Amino acid sequence: MAITEAGARPYELTDELETIGPSDFCGTLFGGYSAHPKRDPATGELHAVSYNPMRGNIVQYTVTGVDGKVRRTVDIRLKAQTMMHDFSLTEKYVVLYDLPVALDLGGSLRSRPAKAVAALLTRFAERHAAPDFVLRAAMRGSERGGPPQAGMLYRWAPERQARVGVMPREGTAADIRWFEVQPCYVFHPLNAYDDGDRVVLDVVRHPSVFTTGPSLVPSNRSLDRWTVDLAAGKVIEERLDDTSQEYPRVDERLVGRQHRYGYAVGYAPGTPGLSAPAAILRHDLSSRRTQSVAFGPGREPGEFVFVPSTPDAAEDDGVAMGFVYNRATDRSDLVLLDGQTLETVATVHLPARVPHGFHGNWVPSAD
Repeated sequence: MAITEAGARPYELTDELETIGPSDFCGTLFGGYSAHPKRDPATGELHAVSYNPMRGNIVQYTVTGVDGKVRRTVDIRLKAQTMMHDFSLTEKYVVLYDLPVALDLGGSLRSRPAKAVAALLTRFAERHAAPDFVLRAAMRGSERGGPPQAGMLYRWAPERQARVGVMPREGTAADIRWFEVQPCYVFHPLNAYDDGDRVVLDVVRHPSVFTTGPSLVPSNRSLDRWTVDLAAGKVIEERLDDTSQEYPRVDERLVGRQHRYGYAVGYAPGTPGLSAPAAILRHDLSSRRTQSVAFGPGREPGEFVFVPSTPDAAEDDGVAMGFVYNRATDRSDLVLLDGQTLETVATVHLPARVPHGFHGNWVPSAD
């Protein structure tokens, strides 16, 4: 499956990456999908939280069974629309990140009259969903080649309170408990798990997004732990590693379960934006130590995914695999690193470049 966020329809591919066509999960998926579904390692079901600029302040939680059909849907109404890039899953809960990013339909406009009209439309669209027939037309449009490129439709909104919502997996929107956190944005959490009356969230924290100035310096993007204390009704925030980083990954056999290790892309200190990935990081969250491996001048790693050596191997017994772009040749390599030492196990030279940001999940072939 090739997937993206903001309401576009997923596309089904063959094992050889030939396009089969758009998928609506056997007629059970409506309104687009998420870029980051989570597969429950115990049930094999696929959990997702999806948003769509045309659905107003509603985000949708879905559970797709191993038969490829959506078996459960929960519409969740927020105070106003936000860009909810990812979410977290534990054995008991679904965790939503309602953070200070707001819809802004006039962000790319220059004239005052146009911006004034866009502001009115934005205020309406933030809280009101488009009619179903409009959504269906948009879905058909995404099947014909994707939504129009209208630029970034969101802005940093520091006036909004950042919060996380904790919903029981078999609960409803009325069961969500909301907890305030310090202003920030989370594109990608590492993982989450239950710990008695607490929910532990390991996330890459951005102080702000879609803005200019010091907040774009990668040294501010850190690996943090948020512990949601359900009994006390508060969140404890702590820093796990202050290295500039993104694209965190955990052993997918431990999605929603307590983990010890994680892998992430580290960035060169002081480099604006996310344009200069420099190393792969291996976090040991038990000892609070981080290893790092670089690939030489001009070689930039993307997201690395952990693959266990056997189905029942230890958490770090396997390889971390990902693409490394070589600026000198304008091509990428598929690189496999030992999951414990970060030593290179193998390198596959590709005839083309794989763009940064292209990332996904490891799925073994059927026996």
